[in-house]
Amino acid sequence: MAYRAWSAGGIGATRPSLLCAHGISQNSRNFDALAQRLVGDFDIIVPDYPGRGLSDAFADKLNYTHPNYVALFQSFLAAKHLHELYWLGTSMGGLTGLCLASLPETPIKKLVLNDVGPVIPKETRQLFVKAAKAGPLRYASLAEAQKNMAGVFANFGIIEAELQEAFVQALLRQDAEGNWRPDYDFGIFEYALRLPDIGLEDALFWNFWATVRCPVLVLHGVNSTTLTPAIIAEMRRGRPDIEVVDVPNTGHAPHLMNDEQAELVRRWLLRD
Repeated sequence: MAYRAWSAGGIGATRPSLLCAHGISQNSRNFDALAQRLVGDFDIIVPDYPGRGLSDAFADKLNYTHPNYVALFQSFLAAKHLHELYWLGTSMGGLTGLCLASLPETPIKKLVLNDVGPVIPKETRQLFVKAAKAGPLRYASLAEAQKNMAGVFANFGIIEAELQEAFVQALLRQDAEGNWRPDYDFGIFEYALRLPDIGLEDALFWNFWATVRCPVLVLHGVNSTTLTPAIIAEMRRGRPDIEVVDVPNTGHAPHLMNDEQAELVRRWLLRD
């Protein structure tokens, strides 16, 4: 598993560690802008999940599952001697963090969930099936990709052309034929092809949420269909102390690429 590391600490400096975990179709480069803004306060580790970015792909495509990710990151944290850290996760990355934070001796001391909770609604799971059936995306140029991603930008709340360009550059890689494609193994959607019934019911993780004890910040895209007000209300029923920030003009999920969103995360993580 490949990862990027960011640090501005000198010799002997003691700084909190922050692990940033990306969404299902993202990679570590999607956190470049956030890492640049937070590196003054944290040592930052940004892994590529299996099959994304520079990490190896699974030979058996049905291994792209949450239980495997949790086990993999347990080994990763142990290998890197990360006995205490903060975890920020977008969507899939947040769900991995939620599961890890539920463990009895978890190293996670603070958890930021970027538009994800203990429920993956069936509507969201249906999008995986749709993506699997649509097949791999290809663009002749980055400009063409940016032109065709209006819906993606709306979901992430990315309005500025500069941020749109940076987002596309992070999300895609050029293949041997010169085309641009999403930087992941298309096999991440294989389970949706083999198990098309996944879109018929919600995926529930309330048993994990019940044992999360660390402070939690929830970033909520107000137009999100993945993290709904009903899910947030149920989360608060068991944990009334969690902090929820609504991000306007955003669906699934807040992009975390500008000063405003980075500062929101920084202030919360540094708070006693």
